[in-house]
Amino acid sequence: MGRLGRNEKALEGMPLKLLIVALVMGITLPSILAMWANVEKVQTENHLLSEMDYLNIRINQVYRSGPGNAIIVELDLKSGIFTSIDYVLIGGGLDTHWKGTMRWKLAGEGENVIPIEGGVPVCGENGESFELDQGQSSLYLKVKKKEDGLVFVEISDVN
Repeated sequence: MGRLGRNEKALEGMPLKLLIVALVMGITLPSILAMWANVEKVQTENHLLSEMDYLNIRINQVYRSGPGNAIIVELDLKSGIFTSIDYVLIGGGLDTHWKGTMRWKLAGEGENVIPIEGGVPVCGENGESFELDQGQSSLYLKVKKKEDGLVFVEISDVN
């Protein structure tokens, strides 16, 4: 009989314990998700900056080698679950101030701009900014010279 009494009390206490667990989860889960989203944003941005630094170095290497030289660069731009990359633009029109910059924007954030080391002019095949895709990309960087003597790096996708 003593054993039956303990089971009945345990059964009565179960809904209260479940209510307490649900309450604690309801209070802590939003803060855990917010912390996770913040950590993921920092990791995404750090990885993106690392890839941009690598591209910056490779642009300068090929630029120093002179017109006609080219290299292939592999990049990996990853988005997270909570953080996504809206866009990454390299260079711009050769007659604009964007030609020596890299720009990117994460969802919900403002645009970030960093200069290409040495102010190297960069553009896409169309003469405008080159937009990088998310995920893995193979880029073809070629040094060209305009008729007016401007030496620049043209970026295109490897086909």
